Amino acid sequence: MLFPAEMKSVTIVTHDVYREKVISTLHEAGIMEITSVQDSKSEVSATLEPGESHPLAGKCAEYELRVSRVLDALKGFQESKESLLKQFLSPEPVAKTPVEERMPNQLFNEAESVLEKAERAISVQDELAGIGEGIDALRTQRISIELLVPFDFDLGYLGESKYLYIVAGTVRVGDYELFIQTLSAIEDILLLKRQIGELYAVVIAVPASAREELDDILRGRIFNAIKIEHPEGKPSKRLTQIDDEIKGLESRKKGLFKELKTIHGKWNKKLLVLQEELEIEKERMESPSNFGKTVNTSVIEAWVPAKSVDELKRLCDDASDGHTFYESREPEAAPEEIPIKYDNPSWLRPFEILTKMFGHPKYDDVDPTIFLGPILVIFFGLMLGDAIYGLIIFLVGYLLYRGVGKLSESMHDMSIILMAIGISTIVLGAIQGSYCGDIFPRFLGMNSPFMLIDPLREPKKVLQIALIIGIIHLNLGLSLAALQNIRRRKYRGALHDQISMFIIQPCAAILILDFFKWAAITPSLKTVGGVGMLIGVVLIALKEGPLGVFGLTGFVGNWLSYARILALALATTGIAMTINILVELIMNGHSAMIVLAAFVFVFGQIFNCVLQALGAFVHSLRLHYVEFFGQFYSGDGKYFIPFKSIRRYTKLKT
Repeated sequence: MLFPAEMKSVTIVTHDVYREKVISTLHEAGIMEITSVQDSKSEVSATLEPGESHPLAGKCAEYELRVSRVLDALKGFQESKESLLKQFLSPEPVAKTPVEERMPNQLFNEAESVLEKAERAISVQDELAGIGEGIDALRTQRISIELLVPFDFDLGYLGESKYLYIVAGTVRVGDYELFIQTLSAIEDILLLKRQIGELYAVVIAVPASAREELDDILRGRIFNAIKIEHPEGKPSKRLTQIDDEIKGLESRKKGLFKELKTIHGKWNKKLLVLQEELEIEKERMESPSNFGKTVNTSVIEAWVPAKSVDELKRLCDDASDGHTFYESREPEAAPEEIPIKYDNPSWLRPFEILTKMFGHPKYDDVDPTIFLGPILVIFFGLMLGDAIYGLIIFLVGYLLYRGVGKLSESMHDMSIILMAIGISTIVLGAIQGSYCGDIFPRFLGMNSPFMLIDPLREPKKVLQIALIIGIIHLNLGLSLAALQNIRRRKYRGALHDQISMFIIQPCAAILILDFFKWAAITPSLKTVGGVGMLIGVVLIALKEGPLGVFGLTGFVGNWLSYARILALALATTGIAMTINILVELIMNGHSAMIVLAAFVFVFGQIFNCVLQALGAFVHSLRLHYVEFFGQFYSGDGKYFIPFKSIRRYTKLKT
């Protein structure tokens, strides 16, 4: 719990006759992380030939890609009978299809059989995309042609003929006079115009010989040419033709959608199962590329949690009828190269996500989750500090836990965190006497129950509490850093970096109390404080040099950063109180305003709850990630990624 799980380095040697069975068994168990034998520093690796992927791995990847393309084409056609809210709060679990272990060729034959019928979805989707582009183009043409309806001439006249050059376009009403002036340079010109809203639709005819001159004039920003593909017939007739074409395409589109729905209903689930089986098979086929090879055997090197060593040996023996050589040993790699697996109890496991957000511990690092989880819950409750807000957060977490949290591991963890910080906020909010601010004294004429301290009236006391918590938190970080240095036998580092700070802090407190006359300090105690302060500073300077002493100001800055606990507590209560004052003013204005007052109260308090909860969570994390972790934690570890089959839609038949 305080450190990551103990890991073992294992070597497995199995005869090639049993290799496939061993691989599939270990893949389903998911208790080891395979490492490349070629990258291994062991003596055995130098005597082995590099392993190769299964000969059919490429074919398996090809089938997986084809299935994925069909599933992409079928996306969006699942008909849900439940509302989005119900899917979130009470989702139906995915029914897993029982499957059997099969030879690759059996799997490929089934894939070919299914794809023969389902791959039609890809061509349908491509045709739908083409139809969509065609409809958009026709609608664009329709908008252009509508501008020319008032002229009632054959669209085929547009363009250049033997004697004339005719163009059509639009000009903004405000630019029309300037537009006419630009055309004055052309002697022989015919111009027709019709006003349509803010625009003039214009048709211009000039001799064919004046085409280049007209094009040069129209190339400015005033005139927007109307471009029509395949112009023929009068505008009204062409519009009717376009409408008929759009109707035909829409009808075809509906037919294709119906066909896709049919394919989805018949094959989507089968395709998901097939995709998963192919993914699992491909991963197994590619895994031997990390093995070592002799003539008849394969050598696997892996990392395994010490608790799973016996299980791994049993699985290998069962899969190979005892024809497997197995060896486990203590890790010899550097701590940053050994993958870590968290080793926390079930109640703490949801908080691992917060540690992972920063980075994983190295193998010889302290796992900070045991401190981060409980302390963050307390910090959040102190910062938000409102019992009603805490109840809202708890209920949201509980709904997630009972709903989507059953299907999603990440949502399950988040729901546990929300319920924990919700309970903390209820308790600490009650102690601070805040229930949506001051609703008890303002609207009910009574004191808030259970209140022990009021941040608005006693900010100095809250600040003192925050700073006491801060110094304890920082010293906890220093203690963990000292523990890590001692475990690594870096005694000088512990002396200069942590023990020096343990000496300086009480000595500095003595000198400060004496300087400000906050306490009666005896001369002998003052001498002890001065000598201790000097010893601590010298210890720091011996390692970091004279400038290392400025690290003390950084430590003080980190300590004062905990004052944000007071700041956020005041912000929550202050804004909630402001909302209540506004509600009171509305209610006192007129009795009919009670509905508006209720709306302002509910909306304002929910908005404040969400805003302040986000702030409290972010700042609680910051106090850990910056101030606390800065004392001892780097987060440079490598996470344990097991060789494991992920089954969302399938389960092996027993």
